[in-house]
Amino acid sequence: MKGISIFPGLDYSVRENVNYMERAFRNGIEYIFTSVHIPEADRKRVKDEFDIILTEAEKRKMKVIVDISKGFFDEFRWEDRRIYALRLDFGFNDNEIVQLSHKYNIQLNASTVTEDWMKRLMESGLNVSNLTVCHNYYPRNNTGISLELLTERNRFFKEAGLKITAFVPGGEFRRGPLYEGLPTVESHRNVHILACAQELLYAGTDIIIIGDSMASEKELEALGKLENGKWLLPVLLFEKAKEIYKGFLIQEHTQRTDVSEDTLRSEKIYKDKTVEVFNTGIRAAGTVTIDNKHYGRYAGSLQIVKKELSADYRVNVLGFVCDGGLLVEKIKAGEKFTFYPV
Repeated sequence: MKGISIFPGLDYSVRENVNYMERAFRNGIEYIFTSVHIPEADRKRVKDEFDIILTEAEKRKMKVIVDISKGFFDEFRWEDRRIYALRLDFGFNDNEIVQLSHKYNIQLNASTVTEDWMKRLMESGLNVSNLTVCHNYYPRNNTGISLELLTERNRFFKEAGLKITAFVPGGEFRRGPLYEGLPTVESHRNVHILACAQELLYAGTDIIIIGDSMASEKELEALGKLENGKWLLPVLLFEKAKEIYKGFLIQEHTQRTDVSEDTLRSEKIYKDKTVEVFNTGIRAAGTVTIDNKHYGRYAGSLQIVKKELSADYRVNVLGFVCDGGLLVEKIKAGEKFTFYPV
């Protein structure tokens, strides 16, 4: 499940935000995250635009998550608005959280909630059937959480039967005032959206939301194509490789069951035509290669390199997986994968 973020009163007009919502909807994206308590936002615009966003989301049957702190909560009549969940940020005490859980679907901050606090809320009467959790995003560089912490927290939430949301940064259009991306995990800040999203899924996250306030058409399309159980690898191809092998690469591939130490090997072999020699350079980790005609019966074999290998006149370099080293090692024996040219 996938989502976008829309922030009234900030970088984009309400018309631009509605157009963005429509583009996301066309790419199969079903969630919208928004916040009505950002300090830098124009308060008048927030109030004017918020209901328009809710109305337009309802037309498309998109689910809206609203981030709110205690100081701004009473500015809105929540019972009059159709929202999927209220994400309760700072300022709410235990008793207020418990009471709200009996009136609305609520989300708690997955990045800061502790097991002890959750147990205390449950003992106080928290309505767990109306509860999900949502990690923070982190606008300032070097402040995001580690993947290890996210995985640890997610493990606890999964055991509690809670649905988990987290954020990936946009690549092209970043939200002000810092414009440094809005990831949950710090190591994702400058990595391709597909790599970030799939690492979050691998760590047990259920809903992936683009944190920044606008994503490119290419990013929306890429996120929309993600499917559970199939790895989608962003790949930068050399032009000649794209001309000849793009159709082969975007087919569904399967990691061989006899997993190689040095490379990920596809079960599928390219057989359309003779693989002529070109671009037989050094193979860094993440390099996508195909064996050429000089490798005899191995010609047409497709690999992704796991560690640096020297040049081999029998192996053509097609391009590079743009995953920041996050995905290839996670693909297990017999798992499906395909390539997404960027």
